[in-house]
Amino acid sequence: MIRLLDLEENSVLEVCELTGWGTSKVKVTAMRARRKLQAALVRLEQATPRGEKPPFLSTAHNSL
Repeated sequence: MIRLLDLEENSVLEVCELTGWGTSKVKVTAMRARRKLQAALVRLEQATPRGEKPPFLSTAHNSL
């Protein structure tokens, strides 16, 4: 859901067409997904020692 709405920048109506879901379900699912992502990022930040980059930002994993 985050990918469809936020990364690919589809509208709620476009996501409804892609998934076959109603607007309410798309919006609620997106809100829940964003909350879970936020909680995961907070846990990762808390588990990373100060001054160090989180594992996904290390140069070994950075292919961009």
